[in-house]
Amino acid sequence: MSLELARLPKFVLQGRSSAFYGLLLLAILWAGVGFKFRTDFDNDLRDSVRESKNFTMVLEENVLRSIGEIDKALLYLRRSIETRKASTDYSTIVNTTDVLSDIIVQVAIIDAKGMMRSSNAGPKPTPAMDLGDREHFRFHVGRAAGPFGSNYEVPSASSVSRLRALA
Repeated sequence: MSLELARLPKFVLQGRSSAFYGLLLLAILWAGVGFKFRTDFDNDLRDSVRESKNFTMVLEENVLRSIGEIDKALLYLRRSIETRKASTDYSTIVNTTDVLSDIIVQVAIIDAKGMMRSSNAGPKPTPAMDLGDREHFRFHVGRAAGPFGSNYEVPSASSVSRLRALA
């Protein structure tokens, strides 16, 4: 092949320019293929970045909506407990409170010692279960009784419903 390339100037001088034009055509063709590849690569990269940003926004909106719904449910449940605590038992409060949704799968009431007093999941009446060693309970131990904070941890299997959820 290198021998034929060395003869190229002689072929051109002899009037055999078709070999030169053939090589020129191949070079232009490969340059076009390279340009097209680079353009498609840049467009694909731009599209994937835009898609990633869209997925990130959807995920952020979903997380914010979920946390907002959980916070509203907690406030509603707390208000129900504070207003009806003297007149009804915890089981009635948990089973009549309308806080369940696609996001909230279980509602339980835990006393100050970490004992679960009532839950809408599992057997009725709910047996007392010690949850005092759980991180979501220990988060609230020793905090003031005023405005409560939320503690979201890694999803784990519930002791009662056996569903993986945030506690």
